[in-house]
Order: sequence, then C-alpha cells, then structure tokens
Amino acid sequence: MKQKRYDPFSRREMLYRLSALGAGAVLPGVLAGAVQPVPSSPQTAATVTVTAEVTGVIGSGFAGLSYEKSQMANPFFSPQNTAAIGLFKLIGPSLLRIGGNSVDETTWSPNGPGRTSEQVAPSDIDALAGFLKATGWQVLYGINLAQSTPALAADEIAYAVQSLGLSLYGVEIGNEVDLYAGHYFPSTWGFSDFLTLWQSFVAAIRQRSPNVPLTGPAAASNISGFVAPFAKAEGKGVILLSDHYYRANGALATSTVDLLISPDPNIVTQAKAMFAVSQSVDVPYRFAETNSFYNGGAPNVSDSYASALWVIDHLFACASNGAQGVNLHGGGDGLGYTPIADYNGVVVEARPEFYGLTLFTLAGQGTIQETSISAGGLNATAYAIKAMNGALNIIINNKDQVQTLNVAIQLPAGQIPQAAQSAQLIQMTGPSLDATTGIAIQGSAIQANGTFSPGPATMLLTSGQSVSCYVSPMTAVLIQIGAPSAPPLTIVSSANPSDVAAAPESLATAYGSNLASTVSLQDSAGVVHSANLLYASASQINFEIPAGVSIGAATVTIGSQTAALQIATVAPGLFTLSGSGLAAAYVVRVGPGGVQTEEPIFVAQNGAYVPVPVSMSPSTDEFYLILFGTGIRGAGSNVSASIDGVSVPVTYAGPQGTISGLDQVNLLLPPQLAGSGTVHILLNTGLSAANVVMIVIQ
Repeated sequence: MKQKRYDPFSRREMLYRLSALGAGAVLPGVLAGAVQPVPSSPQTAATVTVTAEVTGVIGSGFAGLSYEKSQMANPFFSPQNTAAIGLFKLIGPSLLRIGGNSVDETTWSPNGPGRTSEQVAPSDIDALAGFLKATGWQVLYGINLAQSTPALAADEIAYAVQSLGLSLYGVEIGNEVDLYAGHYFPSTWGFSDFLTLWQSFVAAIRQRSPNVPLTGPAAASNISGFVAPFAKAEGKGVILLSDHYYRANGALATSTVDLLISPDPNIVTQAKAMFAVSQSVDVPYRFAETNSFYNGGAPNVSDSYASALWVIDHLFACASNGAQGVNLHGGGDGLGYTPIADYNGVVVEARPEFYGLTLFTLAGQGTIQETSISAGGLNATAYAIKAMNGALNIIINNKDQVQTLNVAIQLPAGQIPQAAQSAQLIQMTGPSLDATTGIAIQGSAIQANGTFSPGPATMLLTSGQSVSCYVSPMTAVLIQIGAPSAPPLTIVSSANPSDVAAAPESLATAYGSNLASTVSLQDSAGVVHSANLLYASASQINFEIPAGVSIGAATVTIGSQTAALQIATVAPGLFTLSGSGLAAAYVVRVGPGGVQTEEPIFVAQNGAYVPVPVSMSPSTDEFYLILFGTGIRGAGSNVSASIDGVSVPVTYAGPQGTISGLDQVNLLLPPQLAGSGTVHILLNTGLSAANVVMIVIQ
C-alpha cells in the first residue's frame, strides 16, 4: 500500500481539535498555615533575584533512581512490595535504571527459578514489570556485556520487551565499560575494543528486537575517551548518551560533610562537556548513575542530613547544564549513599537524601529561570522553576550552620502579576549536618511505606513583585508563588496535548492570551528560527517546528511572551476527534483487481463524532488503516504498531505530503482482528510511544 495523499479534514479542523493542557506543579497535602515567625538566631540579609531568562528545563522523569542488577535477586522489585511502591510513587513517576557493577556479573537464565544470585530469569523480569506498573515508572534496563554472549543478551532483551512493554524506556549494554581493562579484559582494552564488542551485541539484539531503544556508553566519567567517540560512531542509533558522576572517593578521609556541601565545580564542568557532545549529535544525555561519593559512599556523610542539602544543588547543576535527568544510585542498608535503605528487599527507611529528592520533586517541572543569591558570602544557593501554569517555585538552600537568611526575593517584572496575593513556604529541616535521623519536611517524616503528611504551609509576607521570608540554618525551603490571572503561554504537541516535547518538522500548538501573529524559536544551540504558522487566533496558534532545530531545551517567543519547549528527535502523536480517543483516520479497502475504496471510521452525529465500525468482510479483501499524526517522520523505518497486543505491519510512516508538518501512518489490518469490537492502537517509534487511539472493528 503506497502513501495516500488524502486529508479527510480541513486544515483548520484537523489542527484545532485539541484539548487544553492541565495545571502545573502542586504541593500535595500542604495547606496554607500561619505567617512565618521571626527567628531568634543570628540573621544575615540576603537577596534572591529571579529573572525571565530561561537556563534549562526540568521535564518528567528528571530525578530517577539507579539500582544494581543484583537487586533483582531479592523481593524488592515486586508488585507486592507496597512500601517500596509507596516511596517510588512519592517522587515519581520517573525513570529507574537497573545496572551497576553487578550487571556484568549477572547472566540470563531463561529456565532459571528466579531470585537467584548472579542470575536473572523470566520471573524476575515479570516481577519488575509488575513493580513498574504499580509505580508508573519506566526502566532503563542493563545487560551483561563483559561476561555474556550476544545470543544470551538478545534472548534476555526479547523477553524484556515482551514482559515490560511500555515500561521499558531503553536498554543499556554493560556498565562503566572504560574500566574493563585489566579486569574483564587485558590492560590493552580500549574504546575500539569496546565498540566492536558493543556492536556485536547490538546486531544480535536488533535481529530479535528490531525496535528496542538503546543507550550508551555507560562510561565512568570518561567523556573524551568513550562518550565522545561513542557519540560520533553510534549517536544516531541511540536515544540517550550516558555517563556517571560522583563527588569523590568515599574511602578517602577527605570525603567529609564539609566537602559534600561545598560548591562542586567538577559537576558543572562535566555536565557542560556532556552537553557539548550531546549537541554535536543531537542526542540527549543523562547521568545514568550518580551520587555523593563512590565506593558505596562515605559512612556518616553520604547517609547524613548533609546529603539532603547536597542533592538539591547537584540536581539543579545537572538540569542547568543540559542534562535530561539523573539516576541516584542506591540499594541495601549500609552506611552509604542509598536514598532508600532496604534489607534483603524489605524497605527499612527513607534516608536523608530521599528528603532532598522529595523537596526537589515537589518543586515540579518547568523552565529553570536564571536566579542569583547574594547572602554575604554564606554557603547558600537559590533556584527557580516556572511551571506550565505560570506558578513560580523557588528553592533556597541555606547550608550555613549558624546564620538565618533574612531573604528578599525579587521577582521578574510582569511575569507574576498576582505574586503579592499568593505565596507560601514549606521547609526541610534536620538537627545537624551529620545527623542521620530527625529530618523532616514541614514537620513531617517520610515513613518507610511512603506515607507523608506535611503540616500546613507557612504564609509569606509579600509586597508587589517582592516576597520576604526567613531561611533558618541548615534548611532548604520551597516557596510557591501563585500563577498569574491570565493564562501563561504553553506549548504542546498538536496531536498529543499531554506531550510537552516536539520534533523538528512537527506540529505544535501554543495556548495563551493576546497572542501575536509571529512565532520564533531559539534552540539549545542558540540559533533563532522562524516558525511557519498554520492557524492563529488570540488564544491559540498552530505552527510547525522548523527543520534543523537542535534537540534539547528551546525557547518559543510569541510577541512579548516566551515559553520553554523540549525538542526531541521524535515526539510521536496521533490525532483524535475532539479528544475522545477515536482516531482521526479512515480505512482503504483493497478488493479484487487491486481496486481501492475509501471507507470512513467515524461520522458526525448531534455535534459529536461516533465510530463507524470497520467491516473486514469479505476476508479476501485487504484493509489498510490510515492514521494521521505528527512528530513521527524522524523515526524513519523504526516505527512499529500493535492493536490490542497484536503486531500489525506498518506499510508507510512519514510525511503526509499535503499539509506541512502532518505525518501519516498506514497499517495493514490482520484478518484475525475481525469481530474485535473496540480496539486500541499503540504506535511506537523505538524512541517513544504515541498516545493510544481507538477504532471499532466488526
């Protein structure tokens, strides 16, 4: 079936049929309380200045967790582990990475009993799948490169693809592969040896699972020797570049609390170097394994309250320098860096670092606004996130042990017109920097099962575009300033309004008020592009993302208004009718002699669209479902589809040809679907999945 140049809707109708985007970050369970009292401790005046300049983006799944693959041999990753599920849900949904040193010591055992050390069996992957489904997380799944074979790897991934389904974010092959020399392989081992071995595994995996997303190289802070050449050789074939980062060696006496909370220029240097490599091949990067001090952490340091303050700075340093996200490594109950302590899979407690991770998560998603703090030379930092609904969430991190900060926050002029009417504060506290217990967020401890009941938020003094507060010693505060009365500028995929990412040459929609008639986009490389408009009104503009934009955080400008947009290689979305989930599509019947007949799958009735069942009779005819979407063409031939779990052939996926930015996907409907009734269509680009759409088949 060749591409059919057919548009069943007018351009305006096709692109206007979108639903509104929901609100941004909220603080669950936190109610407004009393005005903040004046503290009795010594005070230092401080000024925090927030500007309208965007310096980064925090998207979904930014702050994730990482575990050794050996953890799959105990009951931690199980749908019955309600305590772990509760803690994961508190900071999620996000991305779990299964890897670590034990990944190269764990062998696939297709007939194994499961829960066996140094083995992974089908039942272990099934248990992980149940855990992920219960938490809503996805997994970056690592496999053995050093001591396995391509055939075993291919078999394991084929099973993982089947069992994990949409919970599988991607596959990581090996762990800290730059350290194999003198351990798994001779001391002469280098990048070329790794690449040859990696490619042999990929060839086998692709033969069994052609569309599975891959990542790499999982190096140990080795950008020039491994990440950069890997990106050059394989960057276009992976969805993510990965590297690891730790503050220092936990076995050294110098790995102290004071070092942990001191400014860390190395993470900025490494993040910027990773971003440069990422930009060179237009592939995002992530610190897929990171934490305070390596070698399991520094006892009474990595598990102290200082780690809660440190992790906030660490996460913002990565986000402000182009990282797609981080995965904090952990597991077990030793005196180390794990955010969640467990004993043989049973949760023991949420460690101090988990509190910092929780406060960061409560700040929500959005654009990072350029923020500075002047605090008389004290060890303090400040950050601001502008949520999609226009709310401003500010974190101030006071690591000084004596001085309270008397803070005046200056807000960006005109950005938060209702700021003076809505400001509240919650705080994270601990008894001392080296304390391992007694940590709280707004007076509440996080229970081992994820239960968290913070007290009422503190109301703040406001004056116009300024907000005042106190930040006690060794305290991090989160200040939420309400959304403006007018709707903020928001950019989403035109076909999938729940997706705030877009791809080059895809259709995007801007929502707001008093919108101008021109749209420009500054990409992550600093290049400004003009966008082609398809529809424009005062509250909505549909436009095409220009070709050639670089991936990463972009800024869209419409008149005097700006908004952030994440640019991805692909951002698949399928158009539906009035947000009902019914596919904006039609069927082509191919009968005897190759005669083609177009048949509708919906009809307008009483102001709504209702399905018209697809009749797949007689069985001698062929039936092609023609779907319309956007953000798909960048996947090339790497597009697959299933209907209610049945794999269906994709005979075409690419530009529709008539409307700029519109993509078309043709699916051959298998005869076995006849009589199925309402069915759901899942389209996967290998990098990400589109929104699920439905049709009716009789």
